[in-house]
Amino acid sequence: MARVTVRASFPPEPLLAHLADLTSREAGNLLGVEHSTVAAWRQGRRRLSLRRADLAAVDLGYHPSSIWPEWFAE
Repeated sequence: MARVTVRASFPPEPLLAHLADLTSREAGNLLGVEHSTVAAWRQGRRRLSLRRADLAAVDLGYHPSSIWPEWFAE
């Protein structure tokens, strides 16, 4: 049987709730991403990869499952 690899991605809205008081530039600096990436998340044009979601949650001091309850379903 062939092995199927699922590439998980996560919606940005739960993460953005923790960044609501920051500009895209401030949020990008905090998370180590370009401000244009944060802007794309805010505009709904981009989702977070599994790795980026994990890093972003940890950067904010959280386990990813506390931001995305579906974390272990992926």
